[in-house]
Amino acid sequence: MKDPFGCHHSKVGVYVYEDNSVRIVISTANLYYEDWNHYNQGLWVSPVCPKLPEGSTEKDGESPTGFKEHFLKYLQTYNLGILKEWIEYVKNADFSQVKVALVYSAPGKYYPNSNGNHLHRVASLLSKYCNLPKKMTPDSEGPLSWGIMAQASSIGSMGKTPAEWLRGNLLRSLASHKQSPLPSNSPATISIVYPSVDNVANGYFGLKSGGCLPYSKATNDKQKWLQTYMHQWVANAKNRTRAMPHIKSYCR
Repeated sequence: MKDPFGCHHSKVGVYVYEDNSVRIVISTANLYYEDWNHYNQGLWVSPVCPKLPEGSTEKDGESPTGFKEHFLKYLQTYNLGILKEWIEYVKNADFSQVKVALVYSAPGKYYPNSNGNHLHRVASLLSKYCNLPKKMTPDSEGPLSWGIMAQASSIGSMGKTPAEWLRGNLLRSLASHKQSPLPSNSPATISIVYPSVDNVANGYFGLKSGGCLPYSKATNDKQKWLQTYMHQWVANAKNRTRAMPHIKSYCR
């Protein structure tokens, strides 16, 4: 791997059936008991993707969103011989019924308009498909000010100020829409949902519940400004407040 600090952190399953049809499963859970039984997780399961007719090419059976192309690109970034067989199964499958877009990331440096993944692809997709409604009244703030909720299970270094990454990259990408791709000064706010120490202590497994929530004190001490953006994890309506979140979700 070229990047000594990079890693593939995805959780992906490629399932091949007796008739050579394929199903893709993408989750937020690692492959061990605690992740699947103790924490809040997210799971996406594709429809069954049948094998293409003989003589088809890998460009056949594409999803309306380009899912197949991007999934193949992601698998190829591993550059591992053991994956060649699985890549062939994907190439020979019909993904035309897959209606979601795939955004993948792999270790490395990426720039807008270069290879279409990472946060840059999120911004690109929102700029293409997100059409915000107009103001209801001339005096209303309107949808441009709609806030963004970001929820994750780990937090890293974001810089000395919100402008360095949180607002300069993440918010700017998530606030993109058809009328304003990559807005440089969005009126939208961003809120980060992350369990507090009390949330963890009151979890089903006490402080051990924090095992899935890496955020070091050293990193926190360098970005005290982040506290003003943070909100506790509460899911009383679903009786999940005491189950810590390993899921990652973003909405507006």
